Amino acid sequence: METDQIRQVLEGTEQGRRAQLLRTLLLVLIIAVVTLSLAAVVLARYNPSYDLEPRLGTLLAAGVVCLCSYALLRRGHIQIANVVFFGGCMALLAVMVVLVGFQGPEVVLFFLLIVMAGMMVSGRASLGLALLSLLIYGGVIMAQQWGWYAPPLKLDAETNLWTTVSVRLATLVLMGLAGWFFAINLREALAQAHHQAAMAQQKNVELESLKEDLEHLVSQRTQELTRALETVTALSAPVLPVAEGVIILPLVGHADEARMRRVMITLLAGIRAHRAQIAILDITGLTVVDAVVVTSLVDAAQGARLLGCRLVLVGVRAEIARLLVNLDIDLSAITTRANLRTGLDYALQHRHPG
Repeated sequence: METDQIRQVLEGTEQGRRAQLLRTLLLVLIIAVVTLSLAAVVLARYNPSYDLEPRLGTLLAAGVVCLCSYALLRRGHIQIANVVFFGGCMALLAVMVVLVGFQGPEVVLFFLLIVMAGMMVSGRASLGLALLSLLIYGGVIMAQQWGWYAPPLKLDAETNLWTTVSVRLATLVLMGLAGWFFAINLREALAQAHHQAAMAQQKNVELESLKEDLEHLVSQRTQELTRALETVTALSAPVLPVAEGVIILPLVGHADEARMRRVMITLLAGIRAHRAQIAILDITGLTVVDAVVVTSLVDAAQGARLLGCRLVLVGVRAEIARLLVNLDIDLSAITTRANLRTGLDYALQHRHPG
């Protein structure tokens, strides 16, 4: 979601920048059209041979295209304004070429129009105008070469000179504007790239800080869980001293290999800590007793005997007795009693005081 929002903001910024460039270009062109129209009227007044109507008509048509595009741009219709401007300019250039043929400067105007379309619209628009210009240029040139077409308007030498000079001056002005727009685009693109790089670096710093915080939190939670597990483990097999030399270790719930290994460690530690002579292991609360549990009990009894303690197993049910018989396990190291009371009586009778 955050990536989509950033993309939308960047696209909106880019669109606004291109709209501003188009607005500036349209204002410059409108001023240029008005200036050239006044110059053409003045020139026609002092030079009777100057053909005013086609030139003034072309300038007025260009002015209408620029004004329509500017009005659409003011209303927020950026894409339609681009279509009207570049489509209208391409149409005017095509009409000029059809009427007078290619005389040199028109090719540069086509080139400038293609470049500006790439800067203000998109690469696809620039490619489309380039293909259209190629079709117009190739069609007019081949039609003239094969004799299928001849330009209907013929310009005399003086008129052609003025036309060439005015077109080239306009071309130079447009080239200067294109270079200016390109420099603005490049400068803004570099500034935007620097801004994005700074934002990315800031995001990286924030992510690193967040990563460190998460690692610290995970470490803290892991320590808390480890302590909680140790507490639960201790509570699951508590060693209870009930008399001098006698301890009880009740087992409740499910027992597996890992838990029986912890029970054995707890039992041996309790025997050593309390100097127990008899350890009562109460398995009444175990839900399931299998071969792994029985084997662990035998190992615990042997470990207790090595420490000078005798293991008393209480709470043996009928299914546990059958399992002990079926496994054919040596129970000489284990004393069994039916319940905790009889086991405790046995321990008190067989302990050695003091």
